[in-house]
Amino acid sequence: MPKKTIAIIGCGNIAHFHIPALREVGIDTFHCASSFNSKTIQNFSRYHKIKNFWTDPIKLAKSADKWDGVIIASSIEPALDLLDITAGFGKPVLIEKPVATSSSKLDKFSKKAPSNVIVGYNRRFYNTVQKAKDFVKNKSNIRAIMTLPENVSPKLKDPYHTVRSNSVHGIDLLNFIFGEINIEYVSTTSSNDPFFGREVFLKSNNGHHINLLMNWRSPANFTLSLDDAKYRLDLLPFEK
Repeated sequence: MPKKTIAIIGCGNIAHFHIPALREVGIDTFHCASSFNSKTIQNFSRYHKIKNFWTDPIKLAKSADKWDGVIIASSIEPALDLLDITAGFGKPVLIEKPVATSSSKLDKFSKKAPSNVIVGYNRRFYNTVQKAKDFVKNKSNIRAIMTLPENVSPKLKDPYHTVRSNSVHGIDLLNFIFGEINIEYVSTTSSNDPFFGREVFLKSNNGHHINLLMNWRSPANFTLSLDDAKYRLDLLPFEK
């Protein structure tokens, strides 16, 4: 079979992982772009030996005749616009999470998402997470505690940015392991400091109870602990 032509848009930290991963499975990247007139895309192209770098990401997104699939690893702000352009061609699109930081911007996908698009919630595929899913499978009573200690601070331009951009990984894991989950109760951990954290009680459609502790700024690991009153499984952190 002829080699597939892949384009990548974005040259941040995560993009550096995608290129060797593609090559490991025999797929090479032929086109790359970043922000408009990026000053770093040429270095990225040279470092990864990518043949063509583009100074205009929108132009690359629209040039579907040049690629068989595309990875959108841009910053969050332009990601949804790039998705709207690339998904319409019907070719495979991998877009990094969270796609957008507002659920209202994703309303159009609430009933049906494009079948040619996958969002990069890669932690679903850790063998530890698969083990956790097996632990929950066919059980009627599971207690779970997840901790998500993000760096949330009023000193940041967007105090809750890491919650929207990174805590979504943890919430996605809960949906993956337990199926659909519902918010039963939310409490602000500190009555005088809204940046201290949240405690959330969740319940799955199968009746499993989940305590989500958003212990912001804590020197702690991202963890998930499961038990059925007889056995216990800890992911601490998610990879172990």
